[in-house]
Amino acid sequence: MKHAKQILIIAILLSVIGVMAYAYLRSNTAAQAKASENSQVMTANAVKKNIVQTFTSSGEIKTRRTQSLKPNTDYKFKALCASVGQTVSEGYPVVEYTNGKTLNAPFDLVITGTALPAKGEALTAEHAVEVSDVHNLQVQMSVFENDLASLHEDQPVSITVAALGNKAFAGKLSSINQIGKYDTSGSKFTVSADFENDGSLKLGMSASCSINVRSADNVLSVPVAAIQSGEDGKYVTVKAGDAEEQRKVETGISDGQDVEITSGLNEGDTVILPSAGEPSDAETSGGEMNMTEQEVL
Repeated sequence: MKHAKQILIIAILLSVIGVMAYAYLRSNTAAQAKASENSQVMTANAVKKNIVQTFTSSGEIKTRRTQSLKPNTDYKFKALCASVGQTVSEGYPVVEYTNGKTLNAPFDLVITGTALPAKGEALTAEHAVEVSDVHNLQVQMSVFENDLASLHEDQPVSITVAALGNKAFAGKLSSINQIGKYDTSGSKFTVSADFENDGSLKLGMSASCSINVRSADNVLSVPVAAIQSGEDGKYVTVKAGDAEEQRKVETGISDGQDVEITSGLNEGDTVILPSAGEPSDAETSGGEMNMTEQEVL
């Protein structure tokens, strides 16, 4: 009986020791895994590439030309050949007279309003059909004053329309209004980009505009996320084997993903990217801008 009791006590002690050993090993394994995870930092190499800085904005598609079509006052009115809001192709009838003759569209247009007499009545100088050109179009954008220095007339513009599956149209910057509208967040100016309709667009649609404002070819670059700010300016953390060092850098233009490095790094240098939750210089710079790809200041 005494021998059996001793065996039971030994078994209990061995069980307790086993549980404690298992808990210790599990805790130690988790700690090692966490340490390994923390040691796996994200890095990137400084490489040469082409960088394009782009301005983007959006606006409403409008006509570039409106006109009042004046019927012939020697004739009498019979009928309007299309309703308000309908389009009429160049050369097709807009107004029909009682003598069978017609007033034809001088260009592809949409009828926006009318001032016409009753059927059979004489036409006067006060009668007209208001129309808008549907071929020669423009996008009008509201641009912050800080972005105006990068824009000028005749710049090529890429115009995309989301409603048509991001269909692209080629245009050019046609005008920059010289009078802005004040706002507490910064004055805004109306900027227009002209382009031509291929027949798929309607007035009033929304469109996005993209303008390449600066470029740098075959320049040294790193991801924007690698750039940090300190008391002495911008810097990156360079990794060389197991060693790390902070190195001051100067930057040029950025395409929103990568930034040009004008001094401080060599091609092939490995830089450390901030871990999740650690903001980069690009994330803390702030400011509301239409320039989607800004120079890193």
